[in-house]
Amino acid sequence: MKTLKITLYILIFVFLSCDKKNYSTTLSEKLTGKVFNLTTSAHNKILTIEFKDSTYTIYEEGIQNLEWFTPLLMKNIVVLDGKKILIQQLNDSVFKGSFVADSNKNIEILMTKRNPVWREELLNGIWMTESIFRDF
Repeated sequence: MKTLKITLYILIFVFLSCDKKNYSTTLSEKLTGKVFNLTTSAHNKILTIEFKDSTYTIYEEGIQNLEWFTPLLMKNIVVLDGKKILIQQLNDSVFKGSFVADSNKNIEILMTKRNPVWREELLNGIWMTESIFRDF
């Protein structure tokens, strides 16, 4: 009887003390599958970064398929290739962040969501006619 009471108290304590909010998953969902214009205080140019499920690509730098994730226990942290970046969402399409570079310099980043502009002929492909093959 005594062990049943103790077990019951432990279960009640666990259920009441659990925090059901998961901020990192929400941040991960906001970045996954999106393309952003990336500007940093270290570079003078605008880069394009795409977040996939577990990898990211920076097209202008030739950086492809490097790992990224959001730690479950850390609120508003994104880890890009081993660097922890503190991210703050300013509005629906803008994220501001900062991290400490290898030279102990604080780097500020700004990511603005980029809406893709697709040309239909590039999506469907361009059909080659017989006259194009004759030239080869």
